[in-house]
Amino acid sequence: MSERKACQEFKVSCGTIQGRPAGASTSREKERGFAPSHTRVREMAEKIIESGGRSVVIGKSWGTQSELMRQFFDQFDTVRARYGIQQKDIWNVDEHGIALGVCVNTHVIDKAGKKRTYMQSPESHEWVSIIKTISATGKHIRLVVIFKGQNVQTSWFEEDNLPN
Repeated sequence: MSERKACQEFKVSCGTIQGRPAGASTSREKERGFAPSHTRVREMAEKIIESGGRSVVIGKSWGTQSELMRQFFDQFDTVRARYGIQQKDIWNVDEHGIALGVCVNTHVIDKAGKKRTYMQSPESHEWVSIIKTISATGKHIRLVVIFKGQNVQTSWFEEDNLPN
């Protein structure tokens, strides 16, 4: 099937089809929060390095390190076998912090060519931590949201599930 015919049949722009092999993301992927492509991550890393005043071209296999990953997982499997660790006992815990407070859009005006601009953050916000867990078997524990506080409001909990 030709590229043009595929675009018409699947109702996808030809620009999208042509950009995919080069690592381009679609706007829908960006809106939904999909991870950037390997090519895009490499481009971002190059821009970060350039912003520090250095010039570098990162190779195509940058960031993959497949041999190191294989060694890690081989060692991980060895430790699991040695200590009898089961899949159900392997958990991933992710913590994310969010600043709550007054958020406003701003315009920054500065000299052209300036590498960095620092903006002062309003002190009228507080941090909230969100903790999410999942096991290697796919089981998850309800996420936890932690707000700053001094007392627990018991009305937030079921009577048989009150924290100490």
